[in-house]
Amino acid sequence: MKTIHQGLLFVALALAAGSAAATSVTGAKISRVRFESTGLVEITSTLIPAAGCRTASQEHYVFDGRTDLGRARFTAALVAYATQSRVDLFGAGTCTTIGSGLLSENLTTITVY
Repeated sequence: MKTIHQGLLFVALALAAGSAAATSVTGAKISRVRFESTGLVEITSTLIPAAGCRTASQEHYVFDGRTDLGRARFTAALVAYATQSRVDLFGAGTCTTIGSGLLSENLTTITVY
């Protein structure tokens, strides 16, 4: 009986963790870009998105900088940061654990304008 309850609790927690809504910011500037030794790239925007699944207060969005798409996003983020261009950032509604042990929302799109 105890095992069934533990299993149900696990399923309930997993469903709750996976149901976070995706967040976005529009017209923001990038205030920080951080590249971790693991290959993750973390972006902080000047506009703070809703928490969603994110628990990190600084690193709003994260992506894998080791892929072709990740390198393109990294380049876009660096250009936006260096020129202080406005960006739109869209999250996936899922999170990744970053170096600090906190969660940051996975980035799906960055648009620089």
